[in-house]
Amino acid sequence: MSKKTITVCSEQGLLGRGLYKLKVNAALKECSKIKETLKKKALIDKDDLNINIVVSDPVDNEIKGKYVAYKGYNRDGSLKPLTIHTMENGQLMKVKDIESKGIMNIDLYDESICIHSYSIHGNYAEGYLVWNEKGKDGYIMNFSNQKVKVFLKNANDHKEYNSVTEFLNKDIL
Repeated sequence: MSKKTITVCSEQGLLGRGLYKLKVNAALKECSKIKETLKKKALIDKDDLNINIVVSDPVDNEIKGKYVAYKGYNRDGSLKPLTIHTMENGQLMKVKDIESKGIMNIDLYDESICIHSYSIHGNYAEGYLVWNEKGKDGYIMNFSNQKVKVFLKNANDHKEYNSVTEFLNKDIL
């Protein structure tokens, strides 16, 4: 008997999925406001590599963080270091790192998935899915509250990261 590679452990109902999607869309609008503020302050321009990051609370259906991460270019063409910003009380705030209990990037031959707040039990890694997608407003990374279990013996390779900044620097931007 073969083992299933990815098992979804928590599945929301139609209403729960709809509410969560509305909250993510509202968070993405907040990310757009952050990006516009960064452009007004000349901290980012259209050629910079950037990503909208939405962080969900794994326990409930709430969004607990909205961020924009970017790497700009120096005049000589070299990349500037990764910078992360958020909005707090209407003020643009620079963030050193996004709170995370670890991220694992798993190569499953035909696709790769990422999980956060994970734990490893024998041959399985269990955590919450990180959705990476290209949207109309740029690249989006959603630290979701959908719990999954991955059978690691069916994986080609996996990499573990201690922080979101490390993950973004090495695998995304």
